[in-house]
Amino acid sequence: MASLPSVLVGNNTLKLEPDFKKHLPTTSLSVQQKGNYNNKTATTQLVESYESVSLDFREALSVIQDGSSGFESNVYIPILQECMNNQSVSQTQMIHAHIIKTGTFEDLYLMTFVVNVYGKCGAMDLARKLFDDLPKKNVVTWTSLMSGYIQSSEPMVAIRVFSEMLEDGTYPTNYTLGVVLHACTLLLSVKLGEQLHGFIVKYQVEDDTSIGNALSCLYSKCRSLDSAVKAFSRTGDKNVISWTTAISACGDNGDSVMGLSLFTEMLYDGIEPNEYTFTSVLKVCCFMQAMGVGSQMEFEPNEFIWSNLIAGCRSHGNLELAYYAAEQLLNLNPKDCETYVLLLNMYLSAGKYQDVSRVKKRMKIEKVGKLKDWSWISVRDKVHSFKPDDRLCPPGGEVDLMLADLLEKARTIGYEAQGSFGVTDEEGLEQTTSKIIHHSEKLAVAYGLLNAPNESPIRVIKSISMCSDCHSFIKLISVITEREIIIRDSKRLHKFVNGKCSCGDFGSLM
Repeated sequence: MASLPSVLVGNNTLKLEPDFKKHLPTTSLSVQQKGNYNNKTATTQLVESYESVSLDFREALSVIQDGSSGFESNVYIPILQECMNNQSVSQTQMIHAHIIKTGTFEDLYLMTFVVNVYGKCGAMDLARKLFDDLPKKNVVTWTSLMSGYIQSSEPMVAIRVFSEMLEDGTYPTNYTLGVVLHACTLLLSVKLGEQLHGFIVKYQVEDDTSIGNALSCLYSKCRSLDSAVKAFSRTGDKNVISWTTAISACGDNGDSVMGLSLFTEMLYDGIEPNEYTFTSVLKVCCFMQAMGVGSQMEFEPNEFIWSNLIAGCRSHGNLELAYYAAEQLLNLNPKDCETYVLLLNMYLSAGKYQDVSRVKKRMKIEKVGKLKDWSWISVRDKVHSFKPDDRLCPPGGEVDLMLADLLEKARTIGYEAQGSFGVTDEEGLEQTTSKIIHHSEKLAVAYGLLNAPNESPIRVIKSISMCSDCHSFIKLISVITEREIIIRDSKRLHKFVNGKCSCGDFGSLM
């Protein structure tokens, strides 16, 4: 009886052997090696067998490196997904090189996914180079590149890529438009947002749910509540995200009556609120007034809820509950530097020095990294970034002189810099007032006052929440300069007008 072709037998053996999970790594690989064949089907089945039992990812990578024939393109996707999960640029480059070596690079879907992985790993130079080298591109390829730039904190570059896409003749999907709207939101650019809104109206997709939600979010963050509510009302099929975004807009902009009205209307419409909805309602009511609503939550509180709880408790003097909420927040995210600094300053203010030592010890155990304080301001369609004690603002420079002048004027009407903890490196903490004076948002506001048109508000984005010192200082600056100052930090939006903030000083307690 004639024997079956060895390759066919080997391939079918590889199909069967994943059932024997205990022996799969050595047995399957030995079948391929002893059979002395290296075809695409065999390599595909071998890699799939590794994936099916969640074995060491490095073993699957070794199979790829050893194989010369490659394997079917759909098998690359979960492996690239693992590279993305690992945030490993080197692993992605290795897979990319293998794709080129084996000729699978003609698969546009696969190459688009590689662009996406590079972007998610923060390697935008590699993502852009691959994108430029692709002979063909579709709307998904363009959108992947934009998303990468947004994730890498380069929203203005993402918008330029969108312009390139339109010039190329590629029509955006609704998802693409949502990505670009998100870029406008990150820039707090009403002008760019309105231009894109006009494009959306022209192509009659304004009632799309995801686009309506993105428009509502954009206008809310840019301090235009009327436009945010209009975008919400024009949204066709409103979902829980639509309602939550609109309620959150009311909270950000200080209209608690409308916020609660929307929440009531949402319940009447049969939309079930989620934890983010309740967080927004808590924010609308400055927490304490909303406790009756908050008690209805049937799920575990998340980071947003604990953060609002901390601010509400500090506002009403319930520090013991604030300490508890901060500790719970750290249990959810034990490496959150911002929460550690908040907790340290609460304990320091209360004279709880033993607790200060305990938290500092925990930070060292958890190897908590730097508190990355950055602020951005867009002036005349150009984005400028600042960090504390920025070398781009040297002593004696115009920004430094402007800030010194503002500090002097603020002191004459009662400003006094507050000392607090700040993480200066990975090793420890420093209690200082000098660095507070040059926090990034102060520098950005000073730059804006120097360079922004007199009639326009000063709009600043900050990577972390404002400290109470900066909050107090900028309230005074809004009086001294008679300018509207808007700062979007990591927690909420602050609108400073005539010495008052839209957060009711609630946000300065975070």
